[in-house]
Amino acid sequence: MMNPFLENTLPYEIGEKDKRTFLFDRLSQLEAFHIRFCDDYKKISQNLSKQNLEIEDFIYIPAPIFKQHELISVSKDTIKKMINSSSTSSNTPSKVFFDQNTLNLQRISVHNLLTSFIGAERRPYIIFDDRKTAQGKNSMSARGAALMSLMGFSKKFFFVMKEKNGQLNLDMDALSQALEYAEKEGGFISYGFTWILHLVHEQLLKNNFQFNAGKLKNVYFLHSGGWKKLLDKAVDKETYNKNIANVWNISPSQVVDFYGMAELVGLVFPDCEYNVKHVPYYADIIVRDVNSFEPVINKPGYMQFISLLGQSAPTHSVLTEDIGEIVSIDSCACGRKGKAFKFIGRSTKAEVRGCGDIYASK
Repeated sequence: MMNPFLENTLPYEIGEKDKRTFLFDRLSQLEAFHIRFCDDYKKISQNLSKQNLEIEDFIYIPAPIFKQHELISVSKDTIKKMINSSSTSSNTPSKVFFDQNTLNLQRISVHNLLTSFIGAERRPYIIFDDRKTAQGKNSMSARGAALMSLMGFSKKFFFVMKEKNGQLNLDMDALSQALEYAEKEGGFISYGFTWILHLVHEQLLKNNFQFNAGKLKNVYFLHSGGWKKLLDKAVDKETYNKNIANVWNISPSQVVDFYGMAELVGLVFPDCEYNVKHVPYYADIIVRDVNSFEPVINKPGYMQFISLLGQSAPTHSVLTEDIGEIVSIDSCACGRKGKAFKFIGRSTKAEVRGCGDIYASK
């Protein structure tokens, strides 16, 4: 299998011009591999094939196809894990398959990407979810995969919520134990789905809970998931960050939203201090006009993601139903090179999906 990483190279230190050359050669190899070994992808490619002059010319698979077909490019007996995208009762989850090689690449990728934002130090890990969300040796939800992606930064982990009758409830005893350990260690990281974390902090504020995490080092609250219901309630990102920061006496910059999806496991896109998301050198984003599907810059459109991590299944070029905008290239004030983008939301033509939105509807 192809190695998508350059030795001694940080994820965001290659400029756009050099990155495009690097990506084009390896993307050509990946496309040829999937055409050869995945029959369904071969059929798709025959219908959509065109000359690849630029990265933007490569075939892309619309994300809903992963709900309709089990796309695999390796022997089925080598598959170690299946990730299910979150789904509502009205639709079918995507199923994405991974062999051990691809899982190893994804683990390296997540560690390197998040290290750029939260550092590499292992800390207590407080998880605002139920333990069973992370259970599943051979299959797992996208929500479970997201919280497990931070385990490499964990010195000891604590699940601080329990699910009963389909509802998640905060376990204050578990949270107290976690914070007692975190105080001894001098810091912690935390993760929760965006909507779930919002519900938790509404409860904490109602109960006048306060904790001075500002006195600790390397404290971060990470979250991912749907924003639709929050925006419907007029809770924007700035308000969201401030609400959580006020409970813990930390800076709003220590509340970090990151974008990801089941089809892109191994790629996470956290906000930098300037509230934009960055793409590493072994991936790319193309934003396509919602009407013409032509690539656009500084204009909202459907987000397409390129990933050299997509090796056990043809997830190397996926067109999402999410709307985003490329806002800069090699020029973000944070110093990270490559494309910077903003996630705007789900397309109004797409069904709402995501565990966060499921809990929001209850």
